[in-house]
Amino acid sequence: MKGSLTIVGLGPGAPELITPAVTDALKDSTDIVGYSKYIDRVKDASGKSFYPSDNREEIDRAELSINLALQGKKVVVVSSGDPGVFAMASAIFEVVDKKNISRDDLPIVVLPGITALLAASARLGAPIGHDFCVINLSDNLKSWDILKSRVIAAAKADFVIAFYNPRSKSRKNQLSEIYDVLRKNCKIFPGAVISAPPQDLKYNGEQTYTYIGNNSTIRECVTINRGTQSKGKTFVGENVLVMAYSHIAHDCIISNNCILSNSVQIAGEVKIGEYTILGGLTAVHQFVKIGKHCMISGGSLVRKDVPHYVKAGRNPLSYVGINSIGLRRRGFTKEKINEIVNEINNNLTLLEKIS
Repeated sequence: MKGSLTIVGLGPGAPELITPAVTDALKDSTDIVGYSKYIDRVKDASGKSFYPSDNREEIDRAELSINLALQGKKVVVVSSGDPGVFAMASAIFEVVDKKNISRDDLPIVVLPGITALLAASARLGAPIGHDFCVINLSDNLKSWDILKSRVIAAAKADFVIAFYNPRSKSRKNQLSEIYDVLRKNCKIFPGAVISAPPQDLKYNGEQTYTYIGNNSTIRECVTINRGTQSKGKTFVGENVLVMAYSHIAHDCIISNNCILSNSVQIAGEVKIGEYTILGGLTAVHQFVKIGKHCMISGGSLVRKDVPHYVKAGRNPLSYVGINSIGLRRRGFTKEKINEIVNEINNNLTLLEKIS
């Protein structure tokens, strides 16, 4: 009797997610080969011979299943998820090619399964409705440097990334290391909500995102909404500190080296220049532009543009002076600061239109 070899995916775990074609193949089989934990999922099938093995014995499993099939057995090899996604299909075809086994001598069928990626994305909603990729974090078959380079390339291409095999008993730290690669030393504290759908009523589910630069810190319970069709993204630059309970609305631009103190509230499409500091409880009106190297005192209500280099405070917001202390801390010379003072004193009506 001529044997057969069927490679099947058992899906992500729930019995109801095993496809009917896989169920039929298991019923028709004589021998079932697989990792012991996957064998346990189908052991209720009676009248079968089971061949469980350790997780790292893919090639041995492949050779065993091929030999059984060549002996006339109807062999099913079980994998979780889909057998072609980091699973047994590739190992079996590798052995078949190495042994030069003809498909006429050994019929092979691959039956797809529901992957963990698909099951998880369905639970979340629709996170892979656009371009995405899948990366296996195991470095058994590729170096850690190659793995990191692929993650960086995927991130630069703006793919949604699904990570398989994120950790194991022997690989406890690789997922956190990959997060560090993606964040490049960003620190995001518990309770923060990053890139949630904006509260702006014109948002209609369009594909937008939030960008956070290297070395930025997002403290507890901060909310940062992603962009709308207006600008497409909310931008937080490098070395930015956003303190607890602050809110950054859609399409804002927070430039490099800014500090937003506790409970700062920033409405949509606000632009803040580099090295600017907003005191706690400051509220910034929609579309306002705040220049670079500014200092806004705590509790201020910012309803109009603020020029570069100034201190502002009080209600209504008023010009308080030049942010000379901040400028000195950032390496501005006395001569340069005096030049800025003279320029501002010569244009006290608005000082300077913020670009």
